[in-house]
Amino acid sequence: MKIKDLSPSKGHQEIDIGPGVGFIIRPVLHFDLLVAQAQAQQVIDDLKSGIETCRAAGIMLGDDFDVDNPHHVSALYKDVMTKELAVNHITGFYGVVDDATGEPVQPTPEIIRGMMDRPFLAQVFTQGAMQYRTEVESAKKG
Repeated sequence: MKIKDLSPSKGHQEIDIGPGVGFIIRPVLHFDLLVAQAQAQQVIDDLKSGIETCRAAGIMLGDDFDVDNPHHVSALYKDVMTKELAVNHITGFYGVVDDATGEPVQPTPEIIRGMMDRPFLAQVFTQGAMQYRTEVESAKKG
């Protein structure tokens, strides 16, 4: 993974996904992490409440998500947090074009969430954003 434009004064960074293709993101601050964590926890709480309401009403649910399984809860938490950070921090792409029109793809929340459904892209985004955050924090400490 290659990160470009590490100057905090530029207000953005580029994270290479592959040759000539990547994300343009704004830096992730500590507050941004707290907001994404709160959003992820809210989704988990809402889901648990909804499942409990259905069970109390006698509605049978599938086994796709087990609220008592810490691995299921952790995976969902990570997924929601990654998508929220990505939606709020990816400001553009480079080298990503619409096959139908040949035009650059715009970073809509739907497109970004879809990209984050691909484990490789979610990992590249998360690692790049956190690596940049670490480097900026280290530079501040001098």
